[in-house]
Amino acid sequence: MFIINNKIYLGASRTAGEIGHISVEADGPKCKCRQNGCLEKLISLHAFKEAVSASGSKDVNSNIGELLYNDSPGYVKKLIKNYGYYLGKALSQVIHLMNPQLINCG
Repeated sequence: MFIINNKIYLGASRTAGEIGHISVEADGPKCKCRQNGCLEKLISLHAFKEAVSASGSKDVNSNIGELLYNDSPGYVKKLIKNYGYYLGKALSQVIHLMNPQLINCG
């Protein structure tokens, strides 16, 4: 959602501000929305669990803190660093499009 002139703006389909389908990796995996490299496909909790599982980690359902603590090869740390990169790439597109006064991520 967006707040414009102190009013909530949800858009026609009530999903204004939803950034999950911003494509940030042209050669990334195909998403259900038919684009490649959407945030949803790259950095969602589901994508995180798939990536950790593919790395050979046995406890995919551990909390992120435990995974980071036990991550001797640094795979999870690198994964989270990439997630930050992708999220920053998407947010910069929103910032350039909307020119907001404030972004509240919490």
